[in-house]
Amino acid sequence: MPSESPTPIKLERPIVSDVKQDDRPASNAEAKQAARLERSADLLRSELTEEIIAMIHYGASKGLGGPLEPVVGEVFDQLSEGTDQPSIADVLAAHHVLKGHIAPATPGGVRVYCQMRGGRARLLGPHATIRRLSLANLIFMVLFFGTSVSSLINSETIQLSVYEQSGAPLLFKLLFITAVSGIGASFAVLFEAWEDVRRRRFDPVMESSYWLQIGLGVVAGIILTEIVQTGAPGTDASSVKAPLVALAGGFSAGLLHVVLSRVVKAIRNIFEPSEQK
Repeated sequence: MPSESPTPIKLERPIVSDVKQDDRPASNAEAKQAARLERSADLLRSELTEEIIAMIHYGASKGLGGPLEPVVGEVFDQLSEGTDQPSIADVLAAHHVLKGHIAPATPGGVRVYCQMRGGRARLLGPHATIRRLSLANLIFMVLFFGTSVSSLINSETIQLSVYEQSGAPLLFKLLFITAVSGIGASFAVLFEAWEDVRRRRFDPVMESSYWLQIGLGVVAGIILTEIVQTGAPGTDASSVKAPLVALAGGFSAGLLHVVLSRVVKAIRNIFEPSEQK
């Protein structure tokens, strides 16, 4: 009996309708957006929960406030037992109540205060941001000491402007002015940060603004020093004036803004009457 040849199987690519092809990207985008929203909600709940626990600990240790509303106790019991997760409405209500009890401290500042590490690293500051700022201050101090012991920095060279020097003397003078300006700027920033830590208002998110303030202070100190020295007669007081101006400019970068604003205003007053005519 002759064997029958197997029937060939024809493989065909499934045809997807245009409607399904259009719906697939939309559904994927909606799923990704829903996942992002869910992660954001979980992150918000986690941050609020940490701040609630930190505020309860801070308030209890400092003896702040009076009797709390029942919602705070309910949320704390649910968090401590771990049997049931409090609703976001209860979490927000408890957070709002506790925020009023710890004022003028902020919830974020109290949370950071409770998370500050101890040990040897605490010698430079209770938080990593403050330790980095303290390290910057130490670097400016080392630069100040290193340039001060050089024979290129004296009462004569410090009185000269950048147009009257060149080479190594100019380099050491600029390093010296940079160090003095940096000391003033880092001192102002550290003082502000420490006040925030002491009042439980410190926020690590502000670290970038601290570094920006230091950069502005260094630039302001250098520019103010040259503005004061350019065209000024060399006297014994000039050798003291330059470091003081650099220190003041570093401490308050707004001082340079005030000086330049007045210069621009004076120049504008010269040309505006002629333009009006």
